[in-house]
Amino acid sequence: MRKKTKFLLLRSLIILVFAVLAGRLWYVQVVMGSYYKAQADTSKIRLEPVQALRGIIYDNKGRQLVWNAPSWDAEIVPHGIPDGQAARIYSLLSRLLGNHPTARQIAKIVKENQWQPYEPAVIKQHISASKAMLIMQMHTRLPGVRADPTTVRDYNLDPAMSLSHILGYSGIIGAQQYADMKRLYPREHITSLDQVGQTGIEAALDPYLHGSNGTERVEVDAGERPVRTLSRGTSVTGDSVYLTIDARLQRQVASDLAAALNHVGLRRGAAVVEDVRTGKILAMVSLPSFNNNWFSTPITLKRYDSLLHDPGKPLSDGAYQGVYAPGSIFKVITATAALQTGVATGSRIVEDTGQIRLCSIYDANACQVFKGWTWPRPLGPENVVRALAQSSDIYFYTMAGGNPNIDPNMPYIGANRLHHWALQFGLGSPLGIELPGEAGGFIPSASWFDKLKPTPGVKNPGDEWHIGNTYNMGIGQGQNQVTPLQMANVTATIANGGTLYRPRIVDRITGRITPRKGVSKRTRTILPFVPQIIRRGFIDPGNLALIQEGMHESVTLPGWEGTSYYVKDPRIDAAGKTGTAEATGGANAWWMGYAPFNNPQIAVAVVVPNASSEGAYTAAPIAHKIFEDYFHYKPTKPDWLVDVSRQLTSTNGSA
Repeated sequence: MRKKTKFLLLRSLIILVFAVLAGRLWYVQVVMGSYYKAQADTSKIRLEPVQALRGIIYDNKGRQLVWNAPSWDAEIVPHGIPDGQAARIYSLLSRLLGNHPTARQIAKIVKENQWQPYEPAVIKQHISASKAMLIMQMHTRLPGVRADPTTVRDYNLDPAMSLSHILGYSGIIGAQQYADMKRLYPREHITSLDQVGQTGIEAALDPYLHGSNGTERVEVDAGERPVRTLSRGTSVTGDSVYLTIDARLQRQVASDLAAALNHVGLRRGAAVVEDVRTGKILAMVSLPSFNNNWFSTPITLKRYDSLLHDPGKPLSDGAYQGVYAPGSIFKVITATAALQTGVATGSRIVEDTGQIRLCSIYDANACQVFKGWTWPRPLGPENVVRALAQSSDIYFYTMAGGNPNIDPNMPYIGANRLHHWALQFGLGSPLGIELPGEAGGFIPSASWFDKLKPTPGVKNPGDEWHIGNTYNMGIGQGQNQVTPLQMANVTATIANGGTLYRPRIVDRITGRITPRKGVSKRTRTILPFVPQIIRRGFIDPGNLALIQEGMHESVTLPGWEGTSYYVKDPRIDAAGKTGTAEATGGANAWWMGYAPFNNPQIAVAVVVPNASSEGAYTAAPIAHKIFEDYFHYKPTKPDWLVDVSRQLTSTNGSA
């Protein structure tokens, strides 16, 4: 009887539980069904990205070069656009944004992003705060439309905007960039809203600067507008990048170059300052430049078109992307090749008669004359030191290709060996600086030319390399093409005793993010500066001393005897080499050198393309002013106010 009672109680309890459950189910489905249906229609859970701030870029003294300024983006989540209302929403949003973009353009953007319907598509970047507030207030009339806070890069520029090429700029991630970065950097949680580097350091070091995005759970309404945060996510700011650039020196070099160019009525020029002991680039200026803040917010078509078609090529960095015929600054390469191959010695003398006549073996009257830059005045007896100091074309013609006027059987370097020694100095290929798009230049050789198929303007059918080509190559003419960065590095190699460094523009990177490895718990040095040596000890010390002395005498010879007289200053005690190279549109004016002579610290290379004047008159005074800036000497005079009207004295020679 007792057992039967327990069984009845258990059965009653089970029936009661099922009754309660059935009642609750009826209540939820019938009584509250319409309520929960409305909630389901209007509220969903989404995983929203928490955008990381991009890392900051500093100069070598810790001066901040870029900021993350607050801004707003207008966005549309494709899934949030109700059926049949797209045209109305796009039209209203376009009017709010000043008809830029148009409703048709908005529709195109949304269509292109239909493949990720729950992710916001950026309709317009960096709208004003007042427009952002208006979009948020009109959310009932603009379902699917959002105004989200973001940041815009704000670059700290000098008046010449000389850092724009180096810093570059960032922009909204492209479709291919998005696919590549999702694959390469899965730990950084890349989204389609991310800003990524497009040029300069912003692009080259984007994996460090980008930061690591976070994720948070949010509740959104039927228009995909966040209404409540359910769990907060955190992002990690990108790493800090410290450049080798000294922003103050960069500003001064840009000012010096701009003043000189303005004085002679030119716009294009480039200058590089390198630490000869490490390969660190302390300043690198290319003019004209551009305002990279224009690209932080989408640049207008009119502005972009004006930059693209500007004959000064402001979007290209002439210091490491521009290639130019080097002219007589190449003679240091020829001198090295001559000494290293035994063609030249410190005591061997060549008589500079002002010209070399090359006559046909078949017709003594068919002659080609190669004149020196001082023609008709000869320079007289020259050894390698004095030939560098006075930039004797006849001496370097003779070293490069021989001189039948002296001895038809005399030894000479030849084009192929000259090509080899140019490559030893890092010419003919990119040096590997941490910037995208570095040019390698070009150094010809007889082997290259003889294998070359006929090419208009380069090689005619049946042509072979001849002694005249070697002469031109030996004084930096012909097909020789170099960058100012390469020639600054050549100078640094001569100054420091023969160590060819890879030029560097990144001093160190600190932060928490190591690309492809994840986030560390604390800030640390991710990438320290370590000098990178390409090669060393490839020049005999005795030969190097002769080249150094020749460059020193170029500055220190009495009066106007040396070609670098405009750099003569006992406070600086520089060594250097002038260059004047024939080029379409007018001669390129060069100067390269280092200081102080007995304890070298910096190398400087300056080029003024199409200056139609000699390097001694145009480029050398700019270099002198740069030395004064670096060593903090009081200017002796505005060096760029020299007479630059003197034109080239020879169609063959190069000073």
